Order: sequence, then structure tokens, then C-alpha cells
Amino acid sequence: MTKKTRNFLLSVFEYCIRAMFLAKNEGILALENLFHGCALTKTGKKLFDKKVDIFIARLLCFIVDAGYTTEGNQEFLKSISLWAGKKTKTALKIASTCMDYLANGNKIDAILLLVYAYVGEKNYEEFLGLYKKIERDNKR
Repeated sequence: MTKKTRNFLLSVFEYCIRAMFLAKNEGILALENLFHGCALTKTGKKLFDKKVDIFIARLLCFIVDAGYTTEGNQEFLKSISLWAGKKTKTALKIASTCMDYLANGNKIDAILLLVYAYVGEKNYEEFLGLYKKIERDNKR
């Protein structure tokens, strides 16, 4: 994995983990401030990648509106990743996993096992370190 790809995946992972801690600390409705219509930014500019932005924003919208299902997540993941490159597909899988755990109220740290499968042993340490940093920041 190149450094550029790793940084891209880390940024998607960080955004999703921060959203999960936000929901855990302030409630699901606090997620409403993270998306605007179908965009993650008010200006409509890309935050990550067009497909990843749309995917995360729509899933957040479904979660906040209580219309989320795991089956819907998987179908949307399948359709949006159809013509995506490997980097985008991996980012979508990470986002999908995080949003599923967020919506179903599962333990946040269980995500790390799935992320390990997506990024491999060499890159896992950076993801684990980022997770631990965000976790420490949210305990204060």
C-alpha cells in the first residue's frame, strides 16, 4: 500500500471513528451536524472522494432518520463500489463497517479486527495508534 493510499484510508477511518465517539458521547442526533443534504460539507466540495462522501453522508442520514439496515448498507456498498478502484473500495468497506457498528450500537473497538483484514498487518499499527489516540481524546 502506498503512503498516499494509507493516508487516504486513515482519514476515512478517523472521520468514521470520530463520528462513532460523537454518537456515543452526545447521541445519534449529534450526527446530523456531520452531513448536509447528501454532502459531508456545506459547500459540496469533496472531503475524501466523491463516492466515499456520498456513501458516508447517506448512511449517516439513514442512521439519524432511523431508516438504517445492515442489508441496505451492504446493497448500497455493492452498488456504489461497482466501478470504484481498489483504494476507494477499501475506504468504502471501512466506512461501511464503521457505520454498521455505529447504527447497531456495537462496541467500537471490535471494528479494529475488520480493519486489520482490510489494511493488512503492515499498516494495521497506524490504524490502531490512531484509534487509541481518538479514544484517549474522548475520555477527557
